[in-house]
Amino acid sequence: MFMVKIGSFLLLFLCIVKGAFGQEVQRTDSQLADSLCTLTHYYLEVERWDSVVKYGVLLFEEAYNQHDWHGNIIEAHVALGMAYAHQGKYELAMSNLGQAHQNATTSRNQQMIQKAFNQIMQIAKDEQKRLVEHRMNILLLVVGMVALAIICSLFFALYYQKNRLLLALVRQQREVMERESQRERRSQVLADDKKRELIAQLETLMKEKQVYCENLLTKERVAEMLQTNRTYLSQVINEVYGKSFTQYINDLRIEEAIRRLDRPDNRRALRLIGQDLGFNSPTTFNTQFQQRTGLTPSQYRRKVQQLTGSSEEEMGG
Repeated sequence: MFMVKIGSFLLLFLCIVKGAFGQEVQRTDSQLADSLCTLTHYYLEVERWDSVVKYGVLLFEEAYNQHDWHGNIIEAHVALGMAYAHQGKYELAMSNLGQAHQNATTSRNQQMIQKAFNQIMQIAKDEQKRLVEHRMNILLLVVGMVALAIICSLFFALYYQKNRLLLALVRQQREVMERESQRERRSQVLADDKKRELIAQLETLMKEKQVYCENLLTKERVAEMLQTNRTYLSQVINEVYGKSFTQYINDLRIEEAIRRLDRPDNRRALRLIGQDLGFNSPTTFNTQFQQRTGLTPSQYRRKVQQLTGSSEEEMGG
């Protein structure tokens, strides 16, 4: 640092002498250029790029005034090229190297320019790599934060809504059964008396005698009870209820299962309830019940007990 101060002082002194005596002191120009070159190289080594640009420009101007096309002017261009590259001004850097190359006449100058060119290219590559890594890190951070926010939102939403949704399913199922019951009571107007009579007999057979609880109930057996044929029976059930025979029977069984499970005092095992209603296995009973209500029989019974307990607490309060 001490040498830099001395160089700066000498530079100032030489500028004063040159301004005072002009062309009478010819050696002053050479000394001034040498001082500028020394300062430029020093700041280049300590990587103070603003100072390199400052003294490099002065060195270029002094060398240009001296018509020194192959010495200090090349040094100035190379130093400016390095400084501009470190400042991110790559167009200016390459422009200075291009001008240095045009004036280079010795192998030493060409090697110096080639070395500077390689360093500038490496600087550009390192900067590009750093920018890509920085952008990738930001992208990964943003994606991670978004994913974490989505997961947390879903977790809390599911956690707080699960019980509420199950209770809503029970209430909704009761409302659906009530609407279906009302539609059945209103009944559909049949195209002819024969269909109306057949439906009346079928509902009597199912609702009053609960034939659907038979374990091995078939379409042929029901048609025989109604004194009709299986094809006509299927057609009428499909036209009136929009269901197949099997769906019609299973829906009646599930409706009865819901009625039984809605009674809090019903403690009968679920397996036995399924058997009572004509299901061949607990698995079939569970599957049909869940398809209709969205809950398994055991889940439905627990929710009914919760609702009943809540109602009793409200009445007690």
